[in-house]
Amino acid sequence: MARTFNLNAQCHCGTISQPIRSPPIDDLAHDFRAQESSPKKVQLCHCTSCRRSTGNLYASYYLFSPPHLENTTAYPPIPINPDRPDKIYRRHFCSTCGCHIFRSIFDKQRVKYSDVKLKASECMRWGVATGTLDDVARNVEFSDHVFVGDTKDGGAAVWLRETYRGPLSVYAHAGRDYYTGKFPPRITFSKQKHRYPHLPLLGDDQLKASCLCKAVQFHITRPTSSLQIVSPNIPDFLKGEKEKEGRWWLRENGTKYLAGLCVCRTCRLTSGFEIQPWAYVPRANISFNSPSQHASTGEEATTSTPLNLEALSAGIFTTYETSLQ
Repeated sequence: MARTFNLNAQCHCGTISQPIRSPPIDDLAHDFRAQESSPKKVQLCHCTSCRRSTGNLYASYYLFSPPHLENTTAYPPIPINPDRPDKIYRRHFCSTCGCHIFRSIFDKQRVKYSDVKLKASECMRWGVATGTLDDVARNVEFSDHVFVGDTKDGGAAVWLRETYRGPLSVYAHAGRDYYTGKFPPRITFSKQKHRYPHLPLLGDDQLKASCLCKAVQFHITRPTSSLQIVSPNIPDFLKGEKEKEGRWWLRENGTKYLAGLCVCRTCRLTSGFEIQPWAYVPRANISFNSPSQHASTGEEATTSTPLNLEALSAGIFTTYETSLQ
């Protein structure tokens, strides 16, 4: 029988709000007895699928019993690992505010470790995005950074090295195997240089970005072309600082953009995660990339245009307007 904890998951608009029930004990898991303990260990996943599906630096999920999926929109099943084509993720978002709230994994690898024939439903594991929970500190213990190799530069694992419960282990790929309990080699960051080991920093003048399905593709250029822009609209967290001649979004002598982390209720319940990263980049430095065909050859090409949300084709973005609460 599923055990019920005093946990509730909710999106920002409140359309989705339901109690979270821990799943039945999974006897196939290596440390299945630990499933009765609280807090539950939760990994921070940096894989490309998680980052580009959520817009976050990583994703984290609390395992629980199947939820009610009314008023949610599911991203279609996609293979996430060429070495495990039988493992498929689906992500579920609130149909109103877009909050990413549930994730399901169809994992036929379970058949390998089972002595009996399993139904399809028994190969499904569910997770709820931890930022939607109302009592994370008491019930969740963040334990590891996994799939950090996908980030190319270490991502959030470079600076998010510990929580108040202790240090976080870092793995280039998967962490501890769910079924065997084996650990892969860990990554150790240099104390002198806070960067991902073995990988050089990229030197391109354009930083490419996209969502997972690539319906949204754009690139960001270096700050040099925005040096003439002046804006008095300073974010609240910078109030009181010197205005830097109206170019508050520039750092390190105008070579980098300002980035910050927000933990407000609005960001948490619209993204689904505790920490929402933002980079402050002028629209002059953002170009939207659209697929096109070469006029003379008919070959596929990409057309780049300055970002103008009003001019984009219908259906690319969905807007949710809210107050600051």
